[in-house]
Amino acid sequence: MAFFIRKREFWSMKLETLIRKIIKQWYILVLAVVIFAGAGYLWSNHVYHPVYTAKTTMLVHPRKHTGASVEADIKLMPTYQGIMLGDSMLNHVKKDLAKHSKYKVSVEKLSQQIHSSTDSNTLLIHVTAGTTSAKSAVAIANTTVKQFKKHANDTVKIGKITQLVKAKKQNVTASARETKKFILTGGLFGLVLGLIIALFRIQFLSIKKS
Repeated sequence: MAFFIRKREFWSMKLETLIRKIIKQWYILVLAVVIFAGAGYLWSNHVYHPVYTAKTTMLVHPRKHTGASVEADIKLMPTYQGIMLGDSMLNHVKKDLAKHSKYKVSVEKLSQQIHSSTDSNTLLIHVTAGTTSAKSAVAIANTTVKQFKKHANDTVKIGKITQLVKAKKQNVTASARETKKFILTGGLFGLVLGLIIALFRIQFLSIKKS
């Protein structure tokens, strides 16, 4: 029993000694925290680009103005959305963007940038596009509706499509830069790295003395 007590005291003493040695090298920790927190600030304000989101809304008119036809069209809204975001339609969007907006992007990338949603029991489809450029986001959103209007009937018989609210640059929203988050993350990384450097230095000095 006495052996275990002495062993615990030994490790406790070693830990206290190690902590004191680390504290003596406080400048390493501070320097690492300052450097990486500063790097986080610079990244947030000069390298990181927020995501700009543009939104447009279109109305899919019923094929026939009867209650049953309108109800049938409402049930088909997920199908219309699937056609609009399918590879075939996005390929038309891709070509149009390259030709008129000088924006070159792959179909795969477009599928990640474009999203759609509907309001319950309506024939409205909301299209949102998010990129690191406000201008590109607007172009993608409007071009998606344009090409859907032009080619939707190539796949399925659909009623007239009207773009109710066009995407505009002044209505684009941007994601927050989260500067504090980057500074905190950088600072914590610097603290951990500073501790590792301090421990290696303590070990190096201990070996050098012996």
